[in-house]
Amino acid sequence: MNHNKKIKLSFLLLSVIILNLYIIHKFYTKKEGFIKETIKGVLSIIPIKPVQKFLKKEVNAAKGPFEAILYLAVGIFKLIVLIGVMPFVMIVLVKVIVTGGFMSILSGTRKFVSFMVTAPKPNIDMMSAANFGEINTLKQEIENLKEKSGSCGCKK
Repeated sequence: MNHNKKIKLSFLLLSVIILNLYIIHKFYTKKEGFIKETIKGVLSIIPIKPVQKFLKKEVNAAKGPFEAILYLAVGIFKLIVLIGVMPFVMIVLVKVIVTGGFMSILSGTRKFVSFMVTAPKPNIDMMSAANFGEINTLKQEIENLKEKSGSCGCKK
């Protein structure tokens, strides 16, 4: 390549660079929400629509780009808890409820059978009342005997 062609090519390259700088300076607007829009674009690829809507709603709640990333991480954590942990918690809860129900039924059945088989328990209150009545009558009889024996003039 000769020297003349190199100068023309350098001038052309310099003009293109200057023109690009002018266009960028004149028409460039600051892109707000580039990260947020990128996240929304990635979320639109998710094939499960409810998950996609949930994560988009989480990202839309953010005000800034880094807040959008944080909200996305929290949303993914919520989904992991919802999908990964809750079924096991529900299984354990159902197991506890069913086991408790069967244990109460079994306990009630045992108590009923033992009630039907065993002899009735004596009512101590009624027995003590009857004994108290008997003791009172015996005391009255003793008092009567003392009075009768005192009136006949016998020594004790």
